[in-house]
Amino acid sequence: PDLIRQYDERKLNNVVAAWGAPHNSPALTVTTHPNMRYSTIREMLLSKPPMRHKLRVVIRGFSPDVEKMCTPKPGTASGFQYGVCLRVIDGTDTVDVYVAGEEAERFFHNITPADLKKDAKTRERVA
Repeated sequence: PDLIRQYDERKLNNVVAAWGAPHNSPALTVTTHPNMRYSTIREMLLSKPPMRHKLRVVIRGFSPDVEKMCTPKPGTASGFQYGVCLRVIDGTDTVDVYVAGEEAERFFHNITPADLKKDAKTRERVA
């Protein structure tokens, strides 16, 4: 009971910075803000927009299926673009993050968007 009360107090007062993933774990993606401090999901959700946040999270799910993560670019005869929703968690909360366009290309660095229904090699790299 005392532990639960302490947990509730910390969460209420947003004393949750240490609840994120360890800072020495390897990063999956490259960011354009390498010196930005890490935030927790809860800190991000409680901050007033517009804000930028750098998170250390675990991906717990995604949609759509891998084969449907790339769609044809609108208005072009060729070329594809990423569009994906990632469910991410840390020790403070869970949030769905939508990644598309240039941000998605940066997230999937060095993996050019393609027709993932036909391109098995790229599909394997994305998965």
